[in-house]
Amino acid sequence: MPIKVKIVPSVAWVHTETSQRVSIYGALPWTCPADMKYWEKREVGWTVYNINESTYGFGRPPFATREGIEAFLKAHPDHFQSVEDGYTHPYHPAPTAPKEAP
Repeated sequence: MPIKVKIVPSVAWVHTETSQRVSIYGALPWTCPADMKYWEKREVGWTVYNINESTYGFGRPPFATREGIEAFLKAHPDHFQSVEDGYTHPYHPAPTAPKEAP
């Protein structure tokens, strides 16, 4: 049975001077308040949210483009089922159309 996944941006802590990347799911990367200014959350590619397990990623680095991960999922239909339509996760809500100005 394929794993149900939703394509989502991959987010990491990134050091602004060294470009070092650290997972947002572990400990905070700075060791003192003075170092905090060097770290920011950035989108670093595309990954999946596993709906069955409520986890992010699947044991590989994020894809650089959304098209890349879409092609990977289509190439492995026995393993993954993309549920882009009709599923909304509270942390990744469906995009909404911009409101028109009055």
